[in-house]
Amino acid sequence: MDARALGFELGQTPYDPVLTIRFGRAGHFCETGDNFVTQTLGIETDVVDLEAYAMATTCFSRHVDLICYTFISDNANAGASLDWAENVNKGKLFFKEKILRGFY
Repeated sequence: MDARALGFELGQTPYDPVLTIRFGRAGHFCETGDNFVTQTLGIETDVVDLEAYAMATTCFSRHVDLICYTFISDNANAGASLDWAENVNKGKLFFKEKILRGFY
């Protein structure tokens, strides 16, 4: 998250005392944000996802394990809004297939 305009460090979620959440297994690094990302954030991260971060913080604070699957909808660049519109349907079809067959 980039809330530097509010006086926070780059990557710090405002008023969130937890800086890193780990569930004890390998995975990808997720950042959050409150707007559509159209350029590189300057933070080393694998994905930016508002909803996944919210679920992770909720689970972490309640000591509940989390496994999260997300479909990357765009490349966070100038064409992101066009990519997103095209890929939302692909993500829906992908998850439908995975759910019907089982993720594991």
